[in-house]
Amino acid sequence: MYSVLIVDDEYIIRQGLKKLINWEELGFVIVGEADNAHSAEELALKFNPDLLLLDIRMPGNDGLSLLKSLRHQGIKSKVIFLTGFAEFEYAKKAIPLDVEAFLTKPIDEEELFEHLSVIKEKLDKASHIEIQLNRQEMLERLRQYRHLLMGLKSSSILKMHDQATHCVVEVQYKDTIDQVSGVIDQYQKKHQEVIALLVAESWVIIYKNLNKKQIKTALKQLTSELKLGLDQPFFISAGRIVEGYLDIHLSFSDAKKIGQRWYLSDEETCTWYEECVIKEEQVLYFDNETVFDFIEVNNHDALSQYLTAFKSSVSTMTISFESLKGLLAQNMFIIIERFSHHYPNIKISLPSNREIGEKLYKASHINLIFDLMFEVFMDLMNAIHSGSKESTIYRVLDYIKHHYHQEITLDKLGGLFGYNSSYLGTIFKHNTGKSFTKYLDGIRLEKAKEILNNNELKVYEVASMVGYKSVDYFYLKFKQAEGMSPKKYQKNHSQKDED
Repeated sequence: MYSVLIVDDEYIIRQGLKKLINWEELGFVIVGEADNAHSAEELALKFNPDLLLLDIRMPGNDGLSLLKSLRHQGIKSKVIFLTGFAEFEYAKKAIPLDVEAFLTKPIDEEELFEHLSVIKEKLDKASHIEIQLNRQEMLERLRQYRHLLMGLKSSSILKMHDQATHCVVEVQYKDTIDQVSGVIDQYQKKHQEVIALLVAESWVIIYKNLNKKQIKTALKQLTSELKLGLDQPFFISAGRIVEGYLDIHLSFSDAKKIGQRWYLSDEETCTWYEECVIKEEQVLYFDNETVFDFIEVNNHDALSQYLTAFKSSVSTMTISFESLKGLLAQNMFIIIERFSHHYPNIKISLPSNREIGEKLYKASHINLIFDLMFEVFMDLMNAIHSGSKESTIYRVLDYIKHHYHQEITLDKLGGLFGYNSSYLGTIFKHNTGKSFTKYLDGIRLEKAKEILNNNELKVYEVASMVGYKSVDYFYLKFKQAEGMSPKKYQKNHSQKDED
């Protein structure tokens, strides 16, 4: 809709103009009206209307003087002058002021309609040209930034003279590109100072003239919006802050290096390059002979320590996830082959090399790979030193049964039974089919139901009795398991007893 301001000192004329035609059908909307030049000038500066219907003769300043003043102040509205009779001297003076038409009162409906149609066509054309120019300007700007990200320096880039600080951020994701683009578009509308562009199926965001603290705040907002808008994990990597525009490629290179390390970080997270320790010159080496020695001597603590140290060393290097998977798969195959060669009489059910390869390929995080390695290596160790897994897990489950109401963690159980917590978690899931946390929650919630069935205790009392320090966490877990709150569960059971 194009905006219209009506200016005439006669009330009946103003009202007649508003009712003479259907303005909205023509694509116009009346945003205001005035009966004198002073009020008209204030409204014109406020609304900057697309069209002015302007009376030539009014008390005080006339319409021509008002239009001159508005033109000097940058108002470029289309203008139709209204007059009680033909005023040729005014028409001559109005030519330099770009007036569309003179209409004689009383206004003829068809004549007004005809002029409005012509004016709308001009406004549409001007709007289209402006949109195209803005689009071309935006595309050229994005093209320049693409070149800067790649370290290219064209003649047009060298004319930018942009000495602002820049920080480049890469957003990787597993959702569809349309879903992510929708979230990024909304983010950019809220933060118009940022530059966002798609580079090789990842979104790249460039922050200008922000210090480290401000960028961190902006990234927290971006992370929050991505969490709300996406269903799948994502990863944000931020490069260093650089001075000027010619070093933007350095910040982008930082972000790309950090982005390759998504598998090291928790899902839905953000990593800053300056806070990472990276030793690019080092070569990653996995000592499969030492690992097999640990397996043979049944030293699961030493094995766990080695794998933990190896995983820590990975976090300081710029190795891609696929390369890491390949390295670890190769060494797992060597260890399994060595086991078969040294112990040909021991029959054990292990995943085939193909199955191991498929599991590694599907793994999205480094912890999943090391969980698989623990499981395979523990199976080998227990095959050589039979019986330890069954007796250990039996004692662990018995302990949980009698101490569920106390604070229990895998670290605590590992200390009690002389096992590494990661290994204990692996054999726990292998034997129960559940993670330690889910198993413990199940024991506690079943006990909570027994208490709620037979007592009228408060919910926070029941939570404390079964080992939950936070009543809110107990409430959440109970509702997830039972589909209702503890209080409702207790109330429903009481009603059944009464029935």
